[in-house]
Amino acid sequence: MQRMFRVALAAAILVGGTSLIAGAQDADSRVTEARGVFDEGMAHHDAGRFALAAGAFEHAFDLMRAAGHPNATLVLFNLARSLEQIPSRAADARAAYQRVIDETPTDGDHEDVIGRAILRIRELDARTASPAPAGGISPVGPIVLGSGAALLIVGLALALTGVAQSDDITSECPTRVGCSDSLRPTFDQARTFALVGDVMWIAGVAAAGTGLVLTLVLGNDDGFARAACGPGVCTFRMEF
Repeated sequence: MQRMFRVALAAAILVGGTSLIAGAQDADSRVTEARGVFDEGMAHHDAGRFALAAGAFEHAFDLMRAAGHPNATLVLFNLARSLEQIPSRAADARAAYQRVIDETPTDGDHEDVIGRAILRIRELDARTASPAPAGGISPVGPIVLGSGAALLIVGLALALTGVAQSDDITSECPTRVGCSDSLRPTFDQARTFALVGDVMWIAGVAAAGTGLVLTLVLGNDDGFARAACGPGVCTFRMEF
């Protein structure tokens, strides 16, 4: 991968590394020094010493910029490529690429490096894009919990109604022996309410507990449930 980097850079930007900063301005000692520092940066990069390479390229850029060399900003491409290899320096690499785009002359000789910088920025942006937000709580748990709560409430209401009717019978016939036949329907109804109510509120407690657990453990993408409750039973079906 490092070889591809060197070949691509040499062909499109560095032209062998030395011609980038060669020319009439060689008389400026800063350009001569920049050439040596640049070669040092290339050696560090090829050896995987990316932090040292980045430091060398940045120094070479500063020297060339101080000397007024027209190709100074091209060294920033090398700086950015080294920064890409350093954990947590992606933002700095992107900023360096952006400077290449903004500060490099837009003539035919530099279109390729500007295009490469644009592509690198797109790649960095794709890498650092924020992940999609989590799906949140699955509706399965709340559905089951709500169904259980409703069943619990209805069951308690029926059970309490049965208890109240039973108390009425007791007040009219305390011994429950030899009671008037007119109390028979009320007695049967009270017993039915009490029995059905007990079954329903117990089932409701179980369903509500299950719903609470599902609410805590299921995510939004885990599926959904269909629930149906009758007088004595609730059924739940998970669908994924």
